[in-house]
Amino acid sequence: PQTIRCTDTYSIQNHAVIKELYKRHGKELIFGGVVVGVASLEPVQRQRMAMMAANIIANGLGAEGAILTKVYGGMPHADLALTAEACESLGIKTALFIMLWHSIGSIADEVYFNSDSLDAIINVGQICERFILSKADRILGGPGDTRISNPDFVQKADDQSIDIEAFLLAGVIGMLGDTNTIAVEY
Repeated sequence: PQTIRCTDTYSIQNHAVIKELYKRHGKELIFGGVVVGVASLEPVQRQRMAMMAANIIANGLGAEGAILTKVYGGMPHADLALTAEACESLGIKTALFIMLWHSIGSIADEVYFNSDSLDAIINVGQICERFILSKADRILGGPGDTRISNPDFVQKADDQSIDIEAFLLAGVIGMLGDTNTIAVEY
């Protein structure tokens, strides 16, 4: 059996940010559309994709604002940041959904990037926050011997307890605006 991961099909197909924009379309705002981009491992391609996405948002959709989200992954943060900066350079106001890796230190210590040109950076939570869950009465999505990802040791879905990081639990951390998690700095 495969490792259980965090992203579920329902959240992608029912993107909460897009649904909220549809609800407000024609009343508070005009929803111009969606631009889908691809994350790249190469810096030149990353910059090119950011400029292309910003150009489509500005000139194709004629947007005055953009909300940037992604599913998961570390390097796509850089793609989002570059796209947001490219949008801002074209006069498009941006709001950017990000996640932090750890809850150790301050938010400023953990954020991957920061730019004075961005209008809003929204932290949806710390993805490596650990949870200890008690044994489940019922397992959905696989048999009891399904491996659950843990960087420190092997564990199975029917173990007595499950030590798991937040990003591996579907619905805990949502980059698509579908959760009510709030990061608070004390």
